[in-house]
Amino acid sequence: ARGHYGGERVRFLAADAMAFDDPEGFDTIVSIETIEHLPSPAAFVARLARMLRPGGLLVASVPTTPSVDANPHHLHDFSARSFRRLLAPHGLAERASLVQEQPWRLGAVLARSEPRLRGVRRGLPAWYATHPGSLGRRIASTLLHGFTNRYLTVAWQAPA
Repeated sequence: ARGHYGGERVRFLAADAMAFDDPEGFDTIVSIETIEHLPSPAAFVARLARMLRPGGLLVASVPTTPSVDANPHHLHDFSARSFRRLLAPHGLAERASLVQEQPWRLGAVLARSEPRLRGVRRGLPAWYATHPGSLGRRIASTLLHGFTNRYLTVAWQAPA
C-alpha cells in the first residue's frame, strides 16, 4: 500500500481493530468488509466515529445479503437498513453510497467448479438444521435478489 498509494499525507496502519488509537485522529478511515467479522460492530463503529477529525470521512462496507450461514468467519448479517442504523447514533452524514452485486453462476455452483465455494462453511445443510432462521433469511434473500451476494459501501462525513 505504501509503495503504490503512499504520500506525504498518507499513513497506513495495521493493528487490532479495537485497540489502535491515534490522538491526532484521521481525515479518512476506510473499513471495507471488516465490520461483519467483529464481535461488537457497534463498539468498533463508535471507535471509528470518535477518531474522525471534524469533516472527516468514514468509508465502510458490509455484505447486505446473508453471509453468516456460508462464511464461518462472519459473525453478523446486515441489511442496508441495519448497516445505516449502526452508524446513526454517531452524528455522521451520509454523503454517498454504492451497491455492488456479485452474481453466482448456478451451473458452476452445481458443478462444484465455482472457486468461491472453497470458503463456504462445511456441513451447511446441518448448520441450517440448527439455525433455521438463517435458512429463512437465505431463501428470502435469494427470492428478492436472485443468486447474488450484495454489498453496500457508504461514505459518511463527520460534522465540521
